Amino acid sequence: MIYLIYHSISPETLVRVLSSIQDMKKGEVTVTSLPWKSTVQVSYESSNETGVRTFTYGRFNEGWKLDGMFKK
Repeated sequence: MIYLIYHSISPETLVRVLSSIQDMKKGEVTVTSLPWKSTVQVSYESSNETGVRTFTYGRFNEGWKLDGMFKK
């Protein structure tokens, strides 16, 4: 979580996933990567939530930054 906060364009968007982050660690991960953009999809299930979260990363001068987070 600390890595995500420091490598995010807007860390405040991560506040809503704090309660699910432990369950996401156990989820199924799919990564798609291009030289300028990467997408990480996490399918997970918990006692109070089931879904797919998609994290998109963009390449900047100092490395990769989280630029979006979506839920299905």
